Amino acid sequence: MRGAGESGRGAGAAPLRLLALQDYLRQGGTERQFLELTGRWQAAGHEVVRLVFRRGGSLAPVAAAGGPRLEFLQPFPSPWNWWAPGLRGRLHALRPDRVVAFGRNAHTALARARPAPAPLRGLLATFRTGRPVPAGYASVLRRAEAVVANSRAGAARAGGYRGGGSAPVRVIENGCRWSGEELPARAPSRLAFGARPGETVFLCVGAFLPGKAQELLVSAWALLPAEVRSRSRLWLVGDGAERVRVEEGFRRGPAPERVRFWGEVEDWRPLLAAADLLVSVSAEESSPNALVEALWFGRPVLARECAGVGELVEDGRNGRLLPAAAGEMARSLVSAWTEAVSAPERLRAWGEAGGGRARHRFDPEARAADYRRLLEGLGTFAG
Repeated sequence: MRGAGESGRGAGAAPLRLLALQDYLRQGGTERQFLELTGRWQAAGHEVVRLVFRRGGSLAPVAAAGGPRLEFLQPFPSPWNWWAPGLRGRLHALRPDRVVAFGRNAHTALARARPAPAPLRGLLATFRTGRPVPAGYASVLRRAEAVVANSRAGAARAGGYRGGGSAPVRVIENGCRWSGEELPARAPSRLAFGARPGETVFLCVGAFLPGKAQELLVSAWALLPAEVRSRSRLWLVGDGAERVRVEEGFRRGPAPERVRFWGEVEDWRPLLAAADLLVSVSAEESSPNALVEALWFGRPVLARECAGVGELVEDGRNGRLLPAAAGEMARSLVSAWTEAVSAPERLRAWGEAGGGRARHRFDPEARAADYRRLLEGLGTFAG
């Protein structure tokens, strides 16, 4: 991350007071991008405040450790991500030049704080979801001066909410947060985590929520030929309401000892170093960070085709795209899984092809600069 003396701002552009809104610092892709982008905007010379609704969250220590000023709206810890007490007053008191909203609750709270149908000058809305959005979010998408999506598929969806008379939705892809880091050495990582020579390690990263559909992995694991399963390991990183059900499904199936749940892990690079490829069966994605990060480090991907996933995974070049329909997924995943175990040289070729392009495409400094240029061209937010 560059220092303030290396601002990268547009020629003659004055520093801006930027206010970034987020509901809760949970472990998630949007939250990590919130921290990454705001940190880079501050390093580029802008004054940035991170305004978060709910206290706590697994990423709160990361935010508190450095970077832009962090403020919470809720006066005490609560279980409510949507509660944004005093948001209207804070907008007025902070007097930001621009406001950037991250996530559905931030957009919906803005709609409550600014209910008039007038355009929201100086507001940059973001669209990073594969799920339907609530009415308040849709209202802010229509009224925001600018909207950014992290995939072409997301931009098309956001444009549908926005209407034909508004400025088009801009596509700025996710940057890889680990751009300045390297993976740990592969052989020691595999040894440390119990992966043996000749085994293919499949890594799945994501919250255990209904739309993430990890139960499809349970079905596919049971359908794998025994010989393929005996040469495979499956590691799952993440937590959430569906985890217990998914774990129970694997416990009742074959070879449960070859499946391991790691829980919530902030830095899963050591696991990625030991893994051979990433697998994603989620039906609710726009452009998932986990896929960006795997491709950045030269790991191929088996992924369910949904929204912007098909823009990341080039079938037969850096991985395999699997059909979106749940009824087809398990058997298609079994076929792709068997191919991966049987042809390790193909995995290596896919990884090499994907990694080179990803280093340019997901450069986080370049993507943060894309946002900065857009923000510098907006009007001033009327708090």
